[in-house]
Amino acid sequence: MILVTVAAGFLAVRYSSQLIAVLGLLGGYLTPVMIESDAPSVITLFSYLLLLGFGVFYIAWKREWRLLHYLSFTCTWLLIAKVVDALLQEDPATWVAEIFLDKFRRKLPDVLNRFSSASEREMLP
Repeated sequence: MILVTVAAGFLAVRYSSQLIAVLGLLGGYLTPVMIESDAPSVITLFSYLLLLGFGVFYIAWKREWRLLHYLSFTCTWLLIAKVVDALLQEDPATWVAEIFLDKFRRKLPDVLNRFSSASEREMLP
């Protein structure tokens, strides 16, 4: 499944197809949900999300496809929220993860502003 996501990213860049990039992105973020196990590893999941995020960021930056930034952020946030919810049900002392999630949510507009053009900055809140 990971190889399919990598192939979709390669094909999206090669053929300048944002549709292929979006489908690859959704497949990449659905992979952890589809191969969920009884003993999930948070470190493995976060490492996978980091690599996937870097790949999506590179493609979105190279082709100037801002939709990928927003979809990647939303999917990452949803997966992390799912993990935090599962951890909070097991151990309520994992509120630290919620702080990280909130900081991630608040920092994204600043990061996007740094890599956007002047005309795009006017559209951001």
